[in-house]
Amino acid sequence: MNAVRASKPAGVFWSAAFLTLQIDAARDLTRDLRGGTRLHVGYIGYGVSVQRRREALMGTDGVQGVGGWLLVYVIGSIPLMLFYSAGLSGWFFDYPLPLMAVIFLAFAIPLLLIPLKSPAAPQWNIALLWVSSTLIVLRMAYGVLFQRILEGRPRLSSEELLDALPILLGIAVFSLGWALVWTKYFQHSVRVGNTFP
Repeated sequence: MNAVRASKPAGVFWSAAFLTLQIDAARDLTRDLRGGTRLHVGYIGYGVSVQRRREALMGTDGVQGVGGWLLVYVIGSIPLMLFYSAGLSGWFFDYPLPLMAVIFLAFAIPLLLIPLKSPAAPQWNIALLWVSSTLIVLRMAYGVLFQRILEGRPRLSSEELLDALPILLGIAVFSLGWALVWTKYFQHSVRVGNTFP
């Protein structure tokens, strides 16, 4: 009986030590994943060995430059900004092409800051995302609620509104979702942090 009692404290000690190693390894894993590090986790006996492998384009800080998801953002934003500028040019006028071009160029300036690697590019693009998505949502609401009345036409009937609502809500949700996702990317991306110090 004494041998059984003596082995219990040793077993508890080794269990606690193993649990501590696992907690420390999980904490390191979580910290490294937040930092954008790729990890290889190998189990050796009771211990955990975490081996780090970093992609080194700029020292040990990771990737940089206009590539990866940043390139996807730039390419995907061009047709979206064309759509926004077309919609906004028809807010008060009959969709004039010169006004659409001016609005598109104004929206393109923050996008051009990215290949130029301007340190202000992330802030300008976050502002562009929210200003453009808010303006297009306001433009759609204005078009549905007021534009026909100001033009001397009758309001949309409930059937016409129900027909248009899925498209309008889809555009609004997509625009605001696009802004939210890319804002998070600009705020937390290792590539953005390295490219625009």
